[in-house]
Amino acid sequence: MPTAHPSLNHHYDVNQIITQAQRTLIQNTGIMAFHCIGDTGNDSSHNGGPDKRLDVAEMMEAQCSAGQGQADTPCFCYHIGDVIYPGSDEVLYEKEFYVPYCNYGNAIVAIPGNHDSYGPNGLEAFAENFMQPKLSFTKGQRPAMNLPWFYWVLDTPVATIIGLSAISNSISQDQQDWFNQEMKNADSSKALIVAVHYPPYCFDGSNNNNIRTCIEDAFTFSGKVPDLLLSGHSHNFQHIEVPKNGKMLGYTVIVNGAGGVAVGGIRMGSSGNGGTLVYGNDTEYGALTVIVDSKNKKITGKYYCAVSQSDQVATNLRHTFTIDY
Repeated sequence: MPTAHPSLNHHYDVNQIITQAQRTLIQNTGIMAFHCIGDTGNDSSHNGGPDKRLDVAEMMEAQCSAGQGQADTPCFCYHIGDVIYPGSDEVLYEKEFYVPYCNYGNAIVAIPGNHDSYGPNGLEAFAENFMQPKLSFTKGQRPAMNLPWFYWVLDTPVATIIGLSAISNSISQDQQDWFNQEMKNADSSKALIVAVHYPPYCFDGSNNNNIRTCIEDAFTFSGKVPDLLLSGHSHNFQHIEVPKNGKMLGYTVIVNGAGGVAVGGIRMGSSGNGGTLVYGNDTEYGALTVIVDSKNKKITGKYYCAVSQSDQVATNLRHTFTIDY
């Protein structure tokens, strides 16, 4: 991954991607909601089927349509990485990203996953589609985004969302230094959310020691933990609670990698790296709705699964959690 210029501003204002009506609703209610999806690309080795990805997209569209004008209706989508499979190829974006989400009315922002960097051109295709100088519409009628960098901060009236670029099971030292400072400087009056493709805790048998160390080093440096950590990579949904460890407080980890790629098994025999699995789903495809209520100081998560029923997609609420902050 390229090194960011020292003068680069990594912060991005959510007002660039939401409507005036959505801004007014957030201002009047103190509530903001967004969708979160991950691991949506498809190929012959990871094939959940384009129909599964489309089911999730159509479910998200239906939720926005049915809840129009309501504060707890998502006003954007945060993609947690692995937009494209098997590797970062510009020609795949049309069929794997723009076409499936062409009817989803909200902006989709993202951080990269490992598959978004595979190939001779690395993260070039991700940058082409998410890091344009300005918002520009594509032939798929979804704008290519104008995010500042591969790792960046989404500033909102009610929450700070720090997004990392973990395209392997670690991050570079310059990104680590940046993350340390962003954690330290985060506005304590707002909800604090960290997004990273590789989960620091996960019940899939994987070894997450490196990324966990990187993440928790920043927590130690800043003297704070996020209210919520969003991740993907493992192709399922997991709600994990991380216990207090010495001076570091406990926090909530969500693994949200069932956006379309073939779902993979949760291994209850694995240690989970020390976390506690509260809920897991490794048989269905879905999307998470995150609702931040700044007046009541609560984050609510609702995980919905999309199930095809003849010519329509049913929306099934599978899991709900609430975090006080």
